[in-house]
Amino acid sequence: MLRDVFYFGEKPNVHPRERHAKDLDDARQQATTYHFWIINEFCEYSNFDWDFDFDFLPDEDVWAEDHNNIWPSQHQKDSGTWLCPKEDSQIRVYRADVTPVIRRNERNSCWELLEKIDETQFDFSWHPDPTDPPYIYAWGNRYYHSEIQSTVQYTVPGATEIKHMLQDVQLQPNLSNWEEFEDIDKDQFDMNWRPNPTSPPYIYAWGNQWNKPEDKISIQYTVEGATEYTYMDYSVTRQSDMTHWTLPENIDVSNFDFSWEPNPNEPAMIHEFATQWQKTGGPKYHVEGATEVKYEDIQTVKALPRESNWEIPHNVDRTGFDFSWHPDATSPPYIYHFPTQWALSGGLVYKVDGATEVKYVEDQVAMSLPNKDNWEFDNTLVDEDDFDYSWHPYVEDEPFIYQFGTQHQKTGGHRYITPGVHGGSAVKYIDTRILKSKRLANPDAKEWGILGNCEIENFDWSWHHDETEEPFIYQFGNKFYSPEDMPTVEYRVEGAKEVKYMHHLKAELAQRKDDWIIPKDIDIEQFDFSWVPNPNEPPLIHEFGTQWQTTGGPRYIVGDATEVKHEERFNAVATPNMKHWEIPPHIDAESFDFSWHPDANSPPYIYVFSTQWALSGGPVYMCEGGKEIKYVEDIVAKALPNKENWEIPDDIDEDSFDWSWHPYAEDDPFIYQFGTQWQKTGGPRYIVDNATQIKYIDRRILKATKLPSPDNPFWSVLNDYEIKDFDYSWHHDDTEDAFIYQFGNKYCPAEAMPTIEYNVPGGKEVKYINTVVAELKPSKDNWEVPNDVDVTDFDFSWRPSPLEEPFIHQFGTQHQKTGGPKYIVNSASEVKYIETRILQSKRLPNRTHWKILDEIDVETFDFSWHPDELAPSVIYQFGTLEDNADGPIYETPNNNGEIVYLERIEKEIVKEDKVNYPRYYIETTLDDLVDLHKDEIFWALSKGLDYDEFDFTWKPSIEQVKYVHAWGSSS
Repeated sequence: MLRDVFYFGEKPNVHPRERHAKDLDDARQQATTYHFWIINEFCEYSNFDWDFDFDFLPDEDVWAEDHNNIWPSQHQKDSGTWLCPKEDSQIRVYRADVTPVIRRNERNSCWELLEKIDETQFDFSWHPDPTDPPYIYAWGNRYYHSEIQSTVQYTVPGATEIKHMLQDVQLQPNLSNWEEFEDIDKDQFDMNWRPNPTSPPYIYAWGNQWNKPEDKISIQYTVEGATEYTYMDYSVTRQSDMTHWTLPENIDVSNFDFSWEPNPNEPAMIHEFATQWQKTGGPKYHVEGATEVKYEDIQTVKALPRESNWEIPHNVDRTGFDFSWHPDATSPPYIYHFPTQWALSGGLVYKVDGATEVKYVEDQVAMSLPNKDNWEFDNTLVDEDDFDYSWHPYVEDEPFIYQFGTQHQKTGGHRYITPGVHGGSAVKYIDTRILKSKRLANPDAKEWGILGNCEIENFDWSWHHDETEEPFIYQFGNKFYSPEDMPTVEYRVEGAKEVKYMHHLKAELAQRKDDWIIPKDIDIEQFDFSWVPNPNEPPLIHEFGTQWQTTGGPRYIVGDATEVKHEERFNAVATPNMKHWEIPPHIDAESFDFSWHPDANSPPYIYVFSTQWALSGGPVYMCEGGKEIKYVEDIVAKALPNKENWEIPDDIDEDSFDWSWHPYAEDDPFIYQFGTQWQKTGGPRYIVDNATQIKYIDRRILKATKLPSPDNPFWSVLNDYEIKDFDYSWHHDDTEDAFIYQFGNKYCPAEAMPTIEYNVPGGKEVKYINTVVAELKPSKDNWEVPNDVDVTDFDFSWRPSPLEEPFIHQFGTQHQKTGGPKYIVNSASEVKYIETRILQSKRLPNRTHWKILDEIDVETFDFSWHPDELAPSVIYQFGTLEDNADGPIYETPNNNGEIVYLERIEKEIVKEDKVNYPRYYIETTLDDLVDLHKDEIFWALSKGLDYDEFDFTWKPSIEQVKYVHAWGSSS
């Protein structure tokens, strides 16, 4: 579509038909087409749509072809590109439905650089809004706001007033002001830094990671005319310099920091660093002229293994031993002996040249290997395989005979015969807590004997006496009686005359049923028939009980005894016997334990058992001759469901009621009335024959569930409301007076908005019920809904109270009390704001009115935020507690220029999308770790803890970013 093209300033050279015009009126005079373009030299038109067609606009927008249509840029609503009609029009239409015209990133005459900056990092395509008053726009830098140090300025012709911009400018270093005194890591130091221009002139000095600037200056920045120094708090990183270092051959220096240097104010020293073993052995730093050594422990190196000077005994395991160990070079020469798992000597030996004196070292433990040389043992008495033959004595000890014990004594085990023993060599007894032999069972040994007529089922025949003790006759008891009461097993040492009673080992007697009378209803497999009476007691009939009574179990009869003794040591298990039982119908006999029986010494009773509902009603145990009833609660029977005697309403959920209920059998006859979830009436009735009186059962014991009955003629809906949901299972209490019951709805109580009515015949007085509410059907009548609101979960069943004056009811969003749907009552003019806790809508993300700086990350920012419509029209700047201007800017239309600072808001993100911050281990202190990672948010971890189950996706809120968050451990 052919149109004229005009420009006002410099020639753009972007269109073959472009011509110069003094102003808009001049362009209209020159135009030969119905519409013409106004363009400028600052915009990029290579992909511009010169054939824009109004016919493609929606019907309601076609009117704009008669006015001045203005294309936006990426920065403002007016890029300087206009499509104007030939006919005069003063109306400007700022188009938001077209692709913005991109301003070129080129510096023009309006820009002025007041400091040396990185121009590649600044956007010179920016331009002001032509409708704004003329300003001098000033930018600061990362160190100072433009009010302190203006770095870049954009001057609109005729402007005198300064407007300070929020964006920072990236500086370039002023290298002429810097002076370096040593090689530093420039990647870790910001040489773009500038001093505060309002401060007096100083020489700014930095130290390094090892020395403060007061001791040594690594780099300085000199302000012109300055003579006075000021020392900076943070340091630079000094590079490694090997000039003064000497290194031993056998060390690993891969983790050593050779940037270290001594304090220049100290006397000249040879600084020697430690290894993992000693204060000597590491690198040395030689200060010129130094002769005295200073030992440094600020860092260590790792000594490497080497086997010179080592002696390794043949019975020592060399694997796993660290041959990097070395002695302290400042110590006298020694022969260093290392321990094994058994002794302070016997392991590896490190021999320093010229050494004669021995020194024992416990820095490492060598493992001696099994070796059967020098051992004596009888494999018929001890377990040859269950012993650690790696044991050895101290190398320096005199030759001894080492006697090992067993699980019973300090003697009787293996013997270690040291080479060189003789007839006068002493015996040394090894503590059994260190090592012992396992003695084997030897029941056929001549020392053993069984006393009385006992039959032994089990005994520890590995026991033996201590050979260093006097000879004794050792007597052992059994599991029922002590050796003093019933000696059962005897161990007789040759020559012994005195008896010694042993209590730590007990014999186990064999099972014998002689002398026992065993009832039929007893589980004999679970009874211990090895029991015998105490031989010191008079003859008795020993009766055992069961799990129920002190009688009823087996009897052990001694001789012609007639007196009975009830034994309580253990009980027999009675088995079911149905002879005396009567079982009522509707009792779960499978779950009842019919092994129960009465005490044989009690009078005869009729024993009545309970159910889950009453003290009677369960099985009955009939003793011969019993007439008196006795209620038993030892076992509770389970009554089964039974619908006999029940009167059941039609509107009851029969499946949810427990029909096993029954009354006490001994009670007078009643009509038992059960309630529902609503009232004490309305449920089933249990009717006992000949009953006339009603008894109401507490609903906490048992109640029925009444089903909804919307067709009940008592129910009606008021005022033609459309009901979405209501619990029509509600009913009145039959014992109350008749009422007209009125119910409210989800948002209005019954007193304000009666919605549903339950009219009991004869009722005249109204009673309001608010424990049950109706839910109205949603309706969008009277509602006005904004386009940028998600109403998927919004409840359009809301209605205002009929008792209120007419209002425009304004609902809020997740952010403000405004911005959501409006419910407009006819003839209403006054607005009422509904609390968001009652009902709110969800605002959708919308980047209209937002300004986003190029270098900030907005991935997690919540662009659904919006201001309160009642708030003043201002500019909202979002930031954090660290920086109040590091986030997006919300520019309210027609704002007054005032900036309000808000804390950053984050959108909800799923756990899988959360940021995982870096993790570092604390090597020295937390403060040191923070110094190494000043510009990071990170996890600081302690070594030796298990973090497998820890949630590292946790993230602090904006309010929490200024804190160190600390977690504890299980200990």
